[in-house]
Amino acid sequence: MINQPIGIFDSGIGGLTIWQEIASFLPGESLIYFADQPYFPYGEKSNREIKVRAEKICQFLIKKNVKLIVIACNTATVSAIDFLRKKFSLSFIGSEPAIKPAAQITKTGVIGVLATRKTVKSRRQKNLIDSLAWGKEVISLDCSELTPLIEKGEIDSPETLEVLRKYLLPLKRKKIDVLVLACTHYPFLKKQIQNIIGLEVKIIDSGKAIAKQVKRVLGENNLLSDQRKGKKQFFTTGDPKEFQIIANKFLGFPIKVNIVSL
Repeated sequence: MINQPIGIFDSGIGGLTIWQEIASFLPGESLIYFADQPYFPYGEKSNREIKVRAEKICQFLIKKNVKLIVIACNTATVSAIDFLRKKFSLSFIGSEPAIKPAAQITKTGVIGVLATRKTVKSRRQKNLIDSLAWGKEVISLDCSELTPLIEKGEIDSPETLEVLRKYLLPLKRKKIDVLVLACTHYPFLKKQIQNIIGLEVKIIDSGKAIAKQVKRVLGENNLLSDQRKGKKQFFTTGDPKEFQIIANKFLGFPIKVNIVSL
């Protein structure tokens, strides 16, 4: 029972930033990563479409006997996590912007948030800002055009750097001192972002917090693995070779990717 895998899903490659944190923090856990690439990006889909996809993916993961599911996508979290928690009996952990730590560490009182359109406009993010960053100026930007560039592995391309400068330089002029990466794709650009925004700005994301939350929830339910090294599996509804090439580049080691039709 305790050695069941953890399910992790995203519309594409971005959730691997969460996968990395969980794999590093909980090396004994077996992980199943699922990328729903033909439906990428979720940010351009309706809430109903995202719920339909998320439900199908969760059914697949549950058939794989997962003990917990991580929604490694901010857009899917704001669109579907409440629906999924009502639909299925196992625990879900979502990806939400790291607003609380940002509010705690800012000295200028000005925080930048890079997100996708659905996350920026969501009631869930507004509530986080209202409750956790009271008295702070939070500037949320829709950076949806970054996501497909990262999905293609273009983290150093002239186009990607141009898009980053377009969003980051105005934030720099606003004197932000903390920048929240509120899309799981964006941590793959952390080095490029830091070079543009400057070393005086602290960049944070929710990856480590999600890994800690996974451990806490598993521990509370006596589901932590007793293995020393867990098994890692990867699935995509898209082109497995394409996913494998980009994933190998980002992870720094080769993986095997299986195709599944949902």
